[in-house]
Amino acid sequence: VFMQPLLVVFLRKLGSSMDVIDVVAKAELTSKSIDRMHSMVSLMKQRGYPTYADLTLVADVFVLGDPMRQLLKPLIVTALNEAGAPRNLTETIENTDMHEEFVREVTAALPVMMRRGYPTYPEL
Repeated sequence: VFMQPLLVVFLRKLGSSMDVIDVVAKAELTSKSIDRMHSMVSLMKQRGYPTYADLTLVADVFVLGDPMRQLLKPLIVTALNEAGAPRNLTETIENTDMHEEFVREVTAALPVMMRRGYPTYPEL
């Protein structure tokens, strides 16, 4: 199955922790899980970035727990670092608990920002 290696590479690129990457790399997927992941991985690869629904599916299939903490926060920090955001901003995000309202705002802004390749001032 080529899906897990692709997903591992993608998660590394997005800044996921080694703990998360190890779980994904070592998991034994059922045929049902493979079916659930197949189109998501293809679409994510085509887009070049995951949606929040993609992250939620990955967290569910691989039993990673909270997709916000395990996947979304590292993705946000990585995207901001690549865009040249100040270190104090990314450190603040790393140390902040993510609440539902914040996640709604981020999930709306992040795909646009990732397509564009950089954040605008209001997005920061």
